[in-house]
Amino acid sequence: MNWIRGIIALALTLGSTIGTMRVSGAAPPATPRFEAAACHFKLGSGIVAGRDVRCGYLVVPENRAVHNGRTVRLAVAIFKSPSPHPAPDPFVFLQGGPGGSLVGDFGSAITAKNRTTDYPANRDVILLDQRGTGLSLPSLACKETTALDYRLLDENVSRQRQADLWVQATRQCYARLVASGIDLNAYTTQADADDVADLRTALGYPWINLYAVSYGTRLALTVMRSHPQGIRSVILDSVEPPGVNAITGPIYSTARAFNVLFAGCAANAACNAAYPDLQQTFYRVVQNLNATPVTIRTPDPTGKTYTVLFNGDGMSNLLFNALYVTWLIPALPEMIVLADHGNFRIPSIIDGILQLDDASLSMGVYLSVQCGEDAPFTTAQQVTAAGNVLNPVIRPNLVVNQLAELRACQTWHVHPIPAVQRQPVTSAIPTLILSGEYDPITPPAASLQASKTLSHSYRFVFPGTGHGVYQTNKCPNSIVVAFENDPTRRPDARCIAAMTGPKFVVPS
Repeated sequence: MNWIRGIIALALTLGSTIGTMRVSGAAPPATPRFEAAACHFKLGSGIVAGRDVRCGYLVVPENRAVHNGRTVRLAVAIFKSPSPHPAPDPFVFLQGGPGGSLVGDFGSAITAKNRTTDYPANRDVILLDQRGTGLSLPSLACKETTALDYRLLDENVSRQRQADLWVQATRQCYARLVASGIDLNAYTTQADADDVADLRTALGYPWINLYAVSYGTRLALTVMRSHPQGIRSVILDSVEPPGVNAITGPIYSTARAFNVLFAGCAANAACNAAYPDLQQTFYRVVQNLNATPVTIRTPDPTGKTYTVLFNGDGMSNLLFNALYVTWLIPALPEMIVLADHGNFRIPSIIDGILQLDDASLSMGVYLSVQCGEDAPFTTAQQVTAAGNVLNPVIRPNLVVNQLAELRACQTWHVHPIPAVQRQPVTSAIPTLILSGEYDPITPPAASLQASKTLSHSYRFVFPGTGHGVYQTNKCPNSIVVAFENDPTRRPDARCIAAMTGPKFVVPS
């Protein structure tokens, strides 16, 4: 489903080149262990393998409850600190999704220049592809859902038919993965948390710092609960805590984010003058496009161009996905009004980039986590009831999508997690919590909820910001640096007062 891809793609660096990693040849000792390997993703400018980065696999049991069972290999890239006297505790990135890739995407984006400016220069930076994702082996990517998504790009298919085909494709993916011997019950947030603990010990670090974004924050919180030893500090960026329902939640967060955009434009004198009644205009555009779709040409992150039948549901999905990206938010009122006048220049530029990034998503991991951690605690009636918060014009699209996810989970056949794993995490580990005002999937209320049981936490909400706050503005970056330098003290956050809402694009 397009909106699911948006959750993953916008937490990643777009347009990466992803390769494979080849293992070097000594006889393996007992697991868990780290095995060195060549870096076979594209290295950023000025980064030299062996000098600036070393790569390999963390080898761990697939199912820790099975004695002498299968192992899985988790791709790791360790970017060395350029400092002559680095801090002993590294900065470990935990990706979102669930199912998002990291090593190939972010690894390719790290250059010799930005390594000293955009990342903690005095610490090693470690990227980990969680089990089943990215360059890790085995991969739980669902080629069946990816092929379907591309096949339907230019077809006029009803939303219910599209949902039915997607559920069918997930069943085909399930059958293939299980036939290959993969234990889908082993791909859980708790298993990922155990992997993080093993990563620290296998690499020999007494302490680590965690930076987590989106679903990665649920993982980081689980590490804090089950493996607190050796965790010096935690940054939770765009928080999805345990217990927040990831199936009904997107319905509520979509309604909220759309309203924040419409209210933000109305409160901005220039935007309101240029685009009065933006909310009414948007729903008119969606309704008209559902009645009469248009054809656009749009590039994917690699630059390859596709023909897309762009309807009202596609417009709604695009607005949702675009709200992730802070630098796109100022152009969204203009995009809506231009579309109302039959001009689809902006969707043609950004639609494929935001929604055609299947290489970054392991749908098998996504479903294994969602179907074990959220679907068992969700009913179709709850999904339908949640839809009442949405404008009737966009309600059927989101409700049908979420119901399809529940249907897919009925045949994914993974065990529900213990209810205790859905409880709030209580911890005194120093924690920095970042939220974006316009975030369409992890609203600030979720970060507030998480902070209530984190006794040593500092929470900040950033105006005009979407999903994934770090690296969007000098202000949050400075707060991250101050926190990492001394997690025991509340960082100076006076710069937030100088941040305004989006500087909306208006006619000159």
